[in-house]
Amino acid sequence: MKTNHMILFTLFIFLTVGIASAYTTEGVNITSSTTLISGGGGGSSSGSGSMGVSSDEPYANIAFSDRAEKYWYFNITSLYSFRYEVYEVAVLPAQNEGAVMLKLEILKDKSARTTVAPAGSVYQYFNLYSGSKRFSDVTIRFKVPITWTAETVTLMQWTGTEWKSLIMKSLGNDASYRYYEAYTNTFSNFAIVGYVPAPAPPAPAPAPPAPVVATSLPTTEITDLTNASQPFKIPFPISGLELVMVMCMVGLWCRKK
Repeated sequence: MKTNHMILFTLFIFLTVGIASAYTTEGVNITSSTTLISGGGGGSSSGSGSMGVSSDEPYANIAFSDRAEKYWYFNITSLYSFRYEVYEVAVLPAQNEGAVMLKLEILKDKSARTTVAPAGSVYQYFNLYSGSKRFSDVTIRFKVPITWTAETVTLMQWTGTEWKSLIMKSLGNDASYRYYEAYTNTFSNFAIVGYVPAPAPPAPAPAPPAPVVATSLPTTEITDLTNASQPFKIPFPISGLELVMVMCMVGLWCRKK
C-alpha cells in the first residue's frame, strides 16, 4: 500500500514539473538563460565572449600577424601588447565590452586597400583591426632602429582617399631603437614613414680668374725732327755787344718817330 502511494506521489511531481516547463503566456514561451562572463569582475558588460576581427588583406601581402584580447571597461584604457615594431596599442573604450580582439598585420608592401604610396621613405606598412568600434581614442606606440637614417619619422594613416600624418610624440631612445607614439580615433591602414635629408650640394668651385685681354696702347705719332722747320737764324755772326748796340739804336729811332 505504501509503495503504491510513493509511486503516485512521484508521478505527481513529474507531471507538475512538466506542466510548469511548458506553461506559456499569450503564446510566448517563458525561458531563461544565463550568460557566463569570465575575466576580471566589476561593472557590467554589453556583450559576451570574444569579439573577433576579420581582414580582407591578401594573404600574400602579410609578412606577420599578431592578435590580443582585452576586456573593455568604460573610460578605462585597455593596453594591448605586440611583438613587432608596433609594440603597444592603448584603447580608451566608450562603453563596457566583453573580450575585444585587436589584430595587427605587418605587411610586405602597402595595403591592397590603398591606392598610392605615401611620400617619403617607408619603413613599415601595417594594418590594425578591432573587434569593436565603441572607443573614443587610440594611442599607437612603435619603434624604429636607431641605425635608420631618417631624420624625421612620422606615422601616416590611410583615410580612404589619401595618407594623413598623425599627431606624434617622441618617447626617447635606447641603444637599439627610437620610440614614438601617435594618436588617432580609428583603425585602418598605416605606414611608418621617414624623411631623409637631401645631401648638401657641393660647394661651388672657385671662379677662374678673368682672362687678360690684350689691349693696344694709343700710338703716338713720332715726327721726324730732321725735316721739321728750324728756328730762325741770323744769316751772319753777331756778338752780344753788337746786339745791344743795335737794340739801343732801334730804341732811339723809335723815340724820334
